[in-house]
Amino acid sequence: MLAIWLASFFAVFVSFLAYLGSKVFRWWGERGARPEIYHNKESKQVELILARCPALRNTYTPPLVWGWFGQAQTFFYGMVGRFGIAKQSGERITQQLPDQSTLHYDLYLPEALSSDITVLVCPGIANTSEMSYIQSLVKHCLEQGYRVAVMNHMGAVKDDAITAPRIFTYGGTAEFTAMYKDIKERYPKSHLVGVGLSLGGNIVLRFLGEKPSRQNDFLCAVSVCQGYDPTKCMPYFNQLEKFRIFYNWHITRKMKRLVSRHGNHLLDRVTEQKFLIGEGYHCHGDRDCSGYHRNSREEVDFRGLKKAWLMEQFDESYTRRVLGFSSVEELYRWSGCSELMNKISDFPVLLINAKDDPLVDEEIYHIPLNYVENVNGKAIFVVTKYGGHLGFFEEGFLIPNPISWLDRVIVQYIAAADHKIK
Repeated sequence: MLAIWLASFFAVFVSFLAYLGSKVFRWWGERGARPEIYHNKESKQVELILARCPALRNTYTPPLVWGWFGQAQTFFYGMVGRFGIAKQSGERITQQLPDQSTLHYDLYLPEALSSDITVLVCPGIANTSEMSYIQSLVKHCLEQGYRVAVMNHMGAVKDDAITAPRIFTYGGTAEFTAMYKDIKERYPKSHLVGVGLSLGGNIVLRFLGEKPSRQNDFLCAVSVCQGYDPTKCMPYFNQLEKFRIFYNWHITRKMKRLVSRHGNHLLDRVTEQKFLIGEGYHCHGDRDCSGYHRNSREEVDFRGLKKAWLMEQFDESYTRRVLGFSSVEELYRWSGCSELMNKISDFPVLLINAKDDPLVDEEIYHIPLNYVENVNGKAIFVVTKYGGHLGFFEEGFLIPNPISWLDRVIVQYIAAADHKIK
C-alpha cells in the first residue's frame, strides 16, 4: 500500500511540475507586451519619429521571475538599482544662484561626439547623479556620443553643504534653469534635450512651459513616470492599494532626513531671516523660481514635522510654510506641470508611464492623453503594461539586461528627433 501511495504521489507531483512548467514556458513566450502609443494621427513628424524607435514599436519583455510585478520593478530600481553599471567619470560643476544657494551638477563628456547634442537630466525626488538608474542612462547616452549634464537636487548630495536656507522644491525650476544657462554658455551651438524622471519630469515640463522661448534651444524633451498634477495624485498616494502608503512613508522619511541633515541652515530662525531673493530671480510675482515667497513665510511646525509620516503631513509642517503657501493644496496646485504643459504646443515631447506604477495611478493618465490629442501635435504618450516606477528592467530570467528598456527608448527617441539612427 505504501508503495502504491508513493507512486501515486510521485505521479501527481510530476504532473504538477509538468503543468507548472507549461505555464512558465507559456508565460516566457507571452510575458511581454507592446506599449500603447497615443499621439495625433495626422502628425507626419511623429510618425517619422516612431518609425525610428524600434523599442516603442516592438514588445517590451520584462524579466521572467519578477518583472511582471510593478512592486518588484520599483523595489529593484530604488533599492538595488541597475545591474552591472559602473560609475561614469564626470566633472562636478558648482554655481552660486542669486539667492546665495549653490547648485551642483555633473557634466559627462563622450570620447567622441556623434552629434552636437547635450542631454540635460533632472532626476527623481531627492535623487542625484550618483543613483544607478541615472548612471545607466548617462552610460548609454555617452555610448551614443552625447554630452550629459545631470542636475543634483539641492540638498540631496550628502557631501555638499547647502549655502542658503532652502532645498529643492517639487515645482522649482531655478536649479534646472541655472544648469541650462551654464551649458548654453559652454556649448552655444549644441542642441539640448531635456530628460526628467519622476519629479524631474514635472520640473522639466514646468521649465519649458514657464518661458516658451526656451523651447527654441531644445531638440526635444522626455518625461518619465511623473504624476502631472499633485492635487490629483496625492489622494491615491495615501491608499493601501499597491502598497502606496508605504512608498509615501518611505519618501517622507527620506525628506525628513534631508531636512535634518541641513537643519542648521533650514531650521535656524536667525539664518532664515537673512534669506534674500536676488534681483532678476522672480518667476511668479513675489514668488521666485524655486517657489519661495518674498514676504509670506511662516515658522516651521517642529512638533508636526517630528510626527509626520506621510508627505501631506510633512508638507503641512514644513514645505508649504517655508515657501509661503497658505495651504498644502495651494502648494500642490503650484507645483504641478499640467497647466504649464499647455504652453508647450508645437514641440517634440515624449511622455512615458506604466500601468503597474505603484506611485502614479492610471486615473491620472487622462492628463497626458488630453495633452497629446488636443494640445501638442508633436507629443507622444506611451503607456507600458509593465515597468513599475522607473524600473523598466528588460529580458533575462532572474538577472535583467544591464541596459533597461527605458534607456534604449530615450536614446532612440533623441536620435529619431535628430533624424539620425545610432
